[in-house]
This record gives sequence, C-alpha cells and structure tokens, in this order.
Amino acid sequence: MNLDHLFEDLEAQFESGFGATVAHSKFLSCNGLRIVPQRGLPENLVAPIIGSDFVAGLDQGFMLWHVFPSEQIIEILPQTYEDSELPRLKHFDRKLCDLLESFAKPVEIVWHTGEMHNAPQRGMMVELVCGLMVVETTRGIVAVSPRSASKICIEVVDNLSEEFEVRVG
Repeated sequence: MNLDHLFEDLEAQFESGFGATVAHSKFLSCNGLRIVPQRGLPENLVAPIIGSDFVAGLDQGFMLWHVFPSEQIIEILPQTYEDSELPRLKHFDRKLCDLLESFAKPVEIVWHTGEMHNAPQRGMMVELVCGLMVVETTRGIVAVSPRSASKICIEVVDNLSEEFEVRVG
C-alpha cells in the first residue's frame, strides 16, 4: 500500500481540477488531527483532509476513512506524528458530497447518527443522488443525507493506489 502515491494523486487532481489552495500555517502543516465531536469520543486521524464543510482522515489502526460533517465537530487539534511518510494536512475548497462522490462505488460505509443510543448503520453506498447517499442495507435501499450523520466511516481496500480513485470533473 502506497499512501504517498494515493495522496499525491488526490492532491494533484483536486488542485488541477479546481485550483484549490493550501493555506500555509503551523496548523495546516500537521500530519494528523484529533477530532472532538459533539457526541462520542475524540478520534485521532492521520493524513487528514479539511474541506469546506467536512473533516476526514484515516484511522490509525484500520483501513477506514472517518468523515465528519463540520457542524458535528466541537474542536480540531493538530497532531504531528514522527512518521515522515504520513501525508500532511490537505485543505480543499470542496464539499462533503464531492468527497463522497470521489470514492469508487459500490463502497462499504458505516454511518452514525447523533443519538448515542442508536447503533451505527451499515451498508453499501451505490451512488450519490441529489446529495443523498443511496445505500443498500439489510433493510433494503435507503437514501441518507450525509449531513444527518455525526460520522461516516468508509472502508478502503488494501491496494489503495489501484482501488481508490478520485473522479473530479
């Protein structure tokens, strides 16, 4: 698995397609973030991405993307890990739906609602329609607003450079 290649491709496609600029500050030079959500426990993410209405990053222990709508976050703390192979924070003027659209589909997802007593929901996101995730679940097909989730986890395969592609434009 080559994370550098994945994130170089991601950055190049976002920047070339949309002229995104990366702000230069100490905060934006980190390679990890600690997310403190409104509900749930804080989470540490590596190779983070900040969009116009979301924050995302890879789980430190599993091949999962964790995606948080901005309004679900209380605080973001920059983290710097010694692993120089980890990509630095990427900042794009892109929306949550753009990020979700960039994943090759179908893709397995888990989404959490804001209610702590509700169990996470799981299914295969097959497409995005009018800003809604269309997900095949054990209950059948459901449409879910990404903004209604407190967190979305997207499972990635081992070979990210071949299986994960960003489609822009």
